[in-house]
Amino acid sequence: MNQSTLTVQGLRGDTGKTADIIKTATLGRPFQLGMLYDCRNDALIPGETLWDLVDLQNNTSVQQQHNTEFNVTTSDSIEEKSHSLQLSGSLKLSLLGGLVDVAGSAKYFQDTKKSHKQARVTLQYRTTTKCETLTMDHLARGKMSHPKVFEDDIATHVVTAILYGAGAYFVFDREASSEDDRKQVEGETNFTFNKLKYVTVDGEASFNMNDEEKAAAEKFSCTFHGDFQLKTNPTSFSDAVSLYKNLPRMLGENGEHAVPLKVWLHPLVKLDSRAAKLQRDISNSLITYSSDTIESLTMTEMRCSDILKDTAAATFPAMGKKVQTLMQRCHQYKLNFMQKLGSVLPSIRRGVKEESALEDILKAHTQSPFNSNELDQWLTCKEKESDTLKSFLKQLKKLGVKMDDNLDDLLSDLEVKTIVCFSFTSVDQPDCFLVKLSDFLKPPGMVATPASDLHARNTEWLSNDARLMMKRQLQLFGELKELNKRDDTKFIAASKYEESHPGAWIIIYEEDCSDAVPFVPPSKPATPTITGVTHDNLTVKVSEPDSATVDYRVEYRKKQEQETEWASHPVQKNQEAVTMSGLKPETEYEIRATAVGKLGYAVSSDVCSAVTLTAVLPGKYLLPPVYLYHVG
Repeated sequence: MNQSTLTVQGLRGDTGKTADIIKTATLGRPFQLGMLYDCRNDALIPGETLWDLVDLQNNTSVQQQHNTEFNVTTSDSIEEKSHSLQLSGSLKLSLLGGLVDVAGSAKYFQDTKKSHKQARVTLQYRTTTKCETLTMDHLARGKMSHPKVFEDDIATHVVTAILYGAGAYFVFDREASSEDDRKQVEGETNFTFNKLKYVTVDGEASFNMNDEEKAAAEKFSCTFHGDFQLKTNPTSFSDAVSLYKNLPRMLGENGEHAVPLKVWLHPLVKLDSRAAKLQRDISNSLITYSSDTIESLTMTEMRCSDILKDTAAATFPAMGKKVQTLMQRCHQYKLNFMQKLGSVLPSIRRGVKEESALEDILKAHTQSPFNSNELDQWLTCKEKESDTLKSFLKQLKKLGVKMDDNLDDLLSDLEVKTIVCFSFTSVDQPDCFLVKLSDFLKPPGMVATPASDLHARNTEWLSNDARLMMKRQLQLFGELKELNKRDDTKFIAASKYEESHPGAWIIIYEEDCSDAVPFVPPSKPATPTITGVTHDNLTVKVSEPDSATVDYRVEYRKKQEQETEWASHPVQKNQEAVTMSGLKPETEYEIRATAVGKLGYAVSSDVCSAVTLTAVLPGKYLLPPVYLYHVG
C-alpha cells in the first residue's frame, strides 16, 4: 500500500489558509510533529498527543528543502517586523496581546528603538534545510492512539509538517544628531551593509569596503537575535561580519542544529467532529487598528525619551519630571491595553464573545486621554518648549550665565550686594493633563480630582507673545550685565513659577531689601519741548517720569560734535522745566531727556534741536529766526 504525504509546498502564502490548514511561524517555540496546538490562544499543548512516538517516527516523510534569504531594512515598525518574521495577522495580534513567548531570532520582534534619532539598520539571514511531514494515511480516523484528546477541548489543531532551518537578525544602532541625519546615515549604510550578501561561507567572495565605509560601519553597535548557539554575541560590525561568514557551518554538517521555523497545523475537527475548533478569527481591520494603537503608544514613549535626552529636560527638573511622568503613564496604559487584548482574543476565537468585544476596547481607547491626538498635542507642545528653552540656555551661556540652584548660598554671601536673576516663570507650571492621565489609570474609587477638573485643558504658555516677552527680557538682561561688571553684582538664571508673567522676567535681590523685586525698565520719556532761548541758555519742558525711574536728567551736546559725550542737567522731583546755561551763541544743540532705572539702565527720549541767539552788546541781542525741530 503506497503512502502519500501532505504536500506543504502548495499552501497559499505565508499568512493565508488553504483547506483549513494553517501555516504559521514557530517564533522559537519547541514544535514537534504530532504535537497539539490551540489556535484560540496560540499555545502549544505539552504532554498530550494523538499518536505514540514510534507511530510518528514510522510515518514521517523528510524532504530536503534548502533555501537562503538575505535582507536589509531600516524600518523598525511592527508591520515590517511582522513581514520579516512571516507572521499572520492573527499570530501578530496574539504576540502583541502577550499570549506568545518568543525565543531565538523571533526576539527581534521585541527589539524596539528607543529614540527617533537612533539610526537603525537590520540585516536578516534566513536559511532552510528540510521539511518533515506526517503521511496522509497516518491522519486517517482509527489511527489515533489517544482519541480521548478530542473530548477534552484543549486543542484545535495538530502539527502535521515542520520546516527546519535557522534565522538571524543583526540589529545595528547608532545615535544621530537629528532625525534628518538619521535618515541620511541609514540610507548611506544600507548600501554598505547590502554587500554582506556577497560574502560566502569561506569568506572569499568580494566584500570590498573603502576606509570611509569601514569607519561609518564601525560606529554602529550590534545586537544579535538568532537561532544559533553562540559563545559570545557580536557587538560591532566587524564581529557581525565574522559571525555571518560562519552561520552556515553552525547548522552542522547535516543540518542537525536546525530548529523549527514554520509549521503546518491540521484542524482536529477534520479528524473527529467532537474536537474543538476555531470558531471565528479577528478581522484584518481590527488587527491593523490594534497594532497601530500599540505602535502609536510606543512612538509616544520614544518621543518622551528624546525630550529627556535634550538639554532643557536635564536643566529644568520640573520639565524632565513632567515628560518622565507622561512616559511612565503611557507605558503603564500600553501594558494594560495589551493585557486587555490578550484577555479578549481567546474568548472571541472560542465563540464565547463577539468581535464587538475587541471593538469596545478600541473605542474606549479613542475616548481615553491616551488617544493619539491628545498625546501628540501635549508632546508637540513640550518639544516646542524644549527647543525654545534650549535656545535661551545657549544665549545665556554666551553671556556667561548658567542656571543656578544655589540662590540661598549667594544670598548669604557677604561679598554679594546684588543678585540679578533671569527667571523662567512657566516651566514649573502645573499640568492638568498629567493629572487626567494619572486619574484615568486609577480605580474609580481612588480618583480624588473633581469631575470638572478632568475635562480641563492645559493652557499653552509658550504663545507668540510669551516668546517675544522672553526675548525682550533676555535682551534687557544682557544689557544689565554689560552695565554692571562689579564683583559684588552676580547674574544668574533660575526657574520659578509665576502665573502673572508667562515666559520669563528679571528678578533683583538686593542686600538692603528683604524681598526680591521684578526689574521694570523705565519708560521712554517724551521728547523735551523748547520753551525759552537766549544766546547762552536753553529752557525745555520735560514730562513727568514713571515710577521705575530713579534718576531723571536732560542731556545736551553741540550737534556738530556728535562724538562728544552728552552733558547733563538733573531734573528734580516735580520739576517741569530745565534751563541749560553756559551755552555758546549761534550754536545748534541736540537735547534729549533720559530716565535711569535700577542698575543704571537708561532710556532716552527722541532728540530735539535748537539754535542759541546771537550776542551783540551786553544786554542787547539780535533776534534771528529760531529754528526748532525734532530729530527722531
